[in-house]
Amino acid sequence: MLGLIPMKAAAKEINQALGIPLPWRFLRDKNLLGAMVRRRDARAFALLLYLWKNRKSRDPAFPLNYAATAMALGMDRMTPEGYRRQINKTLRKLDARYGLIEAKTSFGKNASIAFRRDIAWNGPGARIPHAFWDYGWNRILSPAGIVMYLI
Repeated sequence: MLGLIPMKAAAKEINQALGIPLPWRFLRDKNLLGAMVRRRDARAFALLLYLWKNRKSRDPAFPLNYAATAMALGMDRMTPEGYRRQINKTLRKLDARYGLIEAKTSFGKNASIAFRRDIAWNGPGARIPHAFWDYGWNRILSPAGIVMYLI
């Protein structure tokens, strides 16, 4: 007997296979993606993509594992204090400068991250395929290169 996959579960699997969604507002707002590319803010863009990739869509806030984040961003050769300092600096930038997240950091503990509600994170937009990370493009491409990759 064949088992049937419920429609919602099947749609979720298809969406997961297509990649990580990037909302239109982020892509089109010159003060968000446009500003990151203009400023050559590669670390902020890379961290934001990493957070999107690893977030749980139903959780309003989630903990950030510094060691895993450092490895994903290519900072794993730094000391733990060094990469924590750099990640916290970038989290503050994503919070204060771009207004994309709310980050709560405390000494010796994982940061708590929440995406701002005024951006439709699960709405329509472009998708970054999983191959982007599988082939290491996240470590090689500049923000402008990532935008070209999306096109």
